[in-house]
Amino acid sequence: MVSNGGEDDTPTLYEYGSMPRALAESELLGTPLGPPQRRLRHLRRSSLDVQGTDVRDVLRLLAETGGINILASGEVQGSITVRLVDVPWEQALEVVLKLTGLAQERQGNVILVAPAERFRSARQERVQARQAAAQTEPKITHVVPLNYANATQLKATLEKLLGACASIAVDGRTNTLILSGTPACLRVWEGAR
Repeated sequence: MVSNGGEDDTPTLYEYGSMPRALAESELLGTPLGPPQRRLRHLRRSSLDVQGTDVRDVLRLLAETGGINILASGEVQGSITVRLVDVPWEQALEVVLKLTGLAQERQGNVILVAPAERFRSARQERVQARQAAAQTEPKITHVVPLNYANATQLKATLEKLLGACASIAVDGRTNTLILSGTPACLRVWEGAR
């Protein structure tokens, strides 16, 4: 349902898909019919009052309102009852996603929508793949003699910079750092020199 914005503010009911697109955009955006106005996405506001409507249809309506592409996975299903009045379309999207247990991932001008658990498991798989790749990557060692710095003092700073991906040993007798780690990790050291 979309408010008609008249003096009596009596809502006009349309079935999703039956409302002409220009009329839907003008009523949702609060703009008069006529030449399209260029607006920033974050300024677009919408009013939405739906009852028992398919989540996919609500996402399509929000995509049209925001002028953005929304791709919903096949696992997105269910119905929703929502009444929102004059809220930014991005906030409306967040509310709809939260109510239905969904999450979004933005990639440029596209918003991917799927169950939150699916995104969590995908992130976890990426982290595990990175860790497995780091473990299989060969380790290299750099021996770095220091002339104007104390190796013991520099070790603490480098441990913060390199983190757990490298080990740092100090030879106090020769004032030398011994760095062992993966090439990707030690590139950070190369950039810090």
